[in-house]
Amino acid sequence: MIIYKKITNTSIFEKLPQYRIMYSSSLYPYYFTALINKNDNSIVLYNEGTDQDDYEVTFLNRKNTVIYSEKIAGVKAGTKRLFFPGYNLKKKKWVIIKSLNSDAVKKLKI
Repeated sequence: MIIYKKITNTSIFEKLPQYRIMYSSSLYPYYFTALINKNDNSIVLYNEGTDQDDYEVTFLNRKNTVIYSEKIAGVKAGTKRLFFPGYNLKKKKWVIIKSLNSDAVKKLKI
């Protein structure tokens, strides 16, 4: 897209250079996957993006009401984080994991 500006006191328009740019380290700076392991009652978060990310993990019961929510901070790019909630995952219905730095959300059925 080219933007033009009008030269003062004339009817001439000239190209206006654009100086604003936005830097992104990659196409997917905030991308993650999650796995539920019912055997050891854990959730594994894999930060597959190129930037460090923070997450919010929310547990819902069968009536879709929030039982528990916790924030997980500082998961470095290319690493995984084990999360052990303080209760049995088998009694819950859903886990919602949201990246706090982007709009990425994953809803996992237990």
